[in-house]
Amino acid sequence: MVVSDELFLLISLLKQSEKRYFKIYSSNHVKGKKNNYVRLFEAIEKQDVYDEKALLEQFKGEVFTKQFSVTKNYLYNFILKSLRSYYSGQDISSRINNDLESVKILYDKGLYKKSIKILKKVKEVARTYEKYEQLLNILDWEGEIMLRHLNVEKLKVYRAKARQESAEIIAIIQNKNQLRLLSDQAYDLYRNYMIARSNEQLDKYASILEHELLQSPDKALSFQAKWSYNNIHGIYYTTQEDYEKACLYDELQLELLEQYPHIKSADLTKYIKLLNNLLDDYLGLKRYDAFLTTLQVMRQIPIQYSSQITHSQEGLIFETAYELELSYYLSSVQFEKGIACVPAIEKNLKKFENSILVEFRTSILFAVSKLYFYTGQLEKASDWVRRIVFDDKPSPADDLLCFARLLNLLIHYELDNHVYLYSEIKTTKRFLAKKKRLYEVEKAILKYLGKLINIRHQNNKRSLYIQFKEVLKQIIDKPFEQHAVSYLNIIHWLNAKIEKKDIAEIMREQKKLEE
Repeated sequence: MVVSDELFLLISLLKQSEKRYFKIYSSNHVKGKKNNYVRLFEAIEKQDVYDEKALLEQFKGEVFTKQFSVTKNYLYNFILKSLRSYYSGQDISSRINNDLESVKILYDKGLYKKSIKILKKVKEVARTYEKYEQLLNILDWEGEIMLRHLNVEKLKVYRAKARQESAEIIAIIQNKNQLRLLSDQAYDLYRNYMIARSNEQLDKYASILEHELLQSPDKALSFQAKWSYNNIHGIYYTTQEDYEKACLYDELQLELLEQYPHIKSADLTKYIKLLNNLLDDYLGLKRYDAFLTTLQVMRQIPIQYSSQITHSQEGLIFETAYELELSYYLSSVQFEKGIACVPAIEKNLKKFENSILVEFRTSILFAVSKLYFYTGQLEKASDWVRRIVFDDKPSPADDLLCFARLLNLLIHYELDNHVYLYSEIKTTKRFLAKKKRLYEVEKAILKYLGKLINIRHQNNKRSLYIQFKEVLKQIIDKPFEQHAVSYLNIIHWLNAKIEKKDIAEIMREQKKLEE
């Protein structure tokens, strides 16, 4: 991305309060006539799409246009400088660093008593918010000042106490970092596999849980360590679709967060991700009332925390809320409500294209594809699934990529694109084999679609549909295969073909039987 695009994007993402502050900040740094940077800022701010030719025409004859790239680069950095000033002191770590800067200044002036007074306050803040790495820095400064402030005997007592305090903090940091590393390993596996489809995959998760720090919650020594402990267990049970146990750990997370309301407010990202996990649990358990209540709580976060929520956090709410809301409409067979969300989804995919996680984007695209497929809107289904299959930035979640390719085959089968299917079935088989995702369900789908495209007589097709269904019913009882059948609703699709009904009708009938 060139500087021009980055500058335009940065300006377009600024809140009104940030824009106002930039202009005030600029006026305090430039005397007299409004400077060129503010004028350029205001001109770019008015553009819907970056148009450099229009800018050069607008400022024709101005000296700064002769070095336009230099001016744009300066403006970009000046905006960042104003943002640093705007947010200075709002972030806890920044507040601590600012206070330590004050301590250094006072120390250099020989004002040790005032330095100690500030250190005492900032030390309490660091402990409250568990900023242990900064706490070690605070202890270093404390030691320097005490060396100047205390007599020999008092200094000896202080240093013994400080050594013990440092050792305890280092132990907490090591404990936190070890559990965080284990949590990251579990999450990386989940991003790749999502639901476990083999004992080998499940063993990779299980090997993480064998770590000595995961044998008891008492081994977690801090909020962050406890958070990682619960998160690892929640991921482990989610991969097995054991939503009861996953929900237990996620609700423990919620209790933990409520015990630390200051951390909840200071780190909204944690809160948003936790709500996402709970939504996933409630959906898996079909606790739809709890799901809808929690979804509403998530959607209220930008309003409740309007003064502090970031663009990135708003993007996180979009990707998690819509991904799971669409899953809810699919699960509860409310396809039209899901399709009604598509315009808002398109708008937000563009708005948050630079911050949305690739796997969430893939999941949303896949859900919309299924909604259109189940309602018979095949061309639209094809358009959406193609955005996954032919994406130049594929998702790390192989699960979704593989299912999207299978859905693509089903869509083109329904569209009677048999010429396309002859080659695409082979391509998909190679893709699944390369990804090591060629399980029994996938093999059956590829095998029977390959047979079906060579049959023209409907009666013969119906016999093959029935045979295909019987094969899947046998496979479905095997470990790790249930997820693949249910994720694509392939048996409902076969029932629709056998009974000559719409798949949506079949799914609604099944829903009534379950109720």
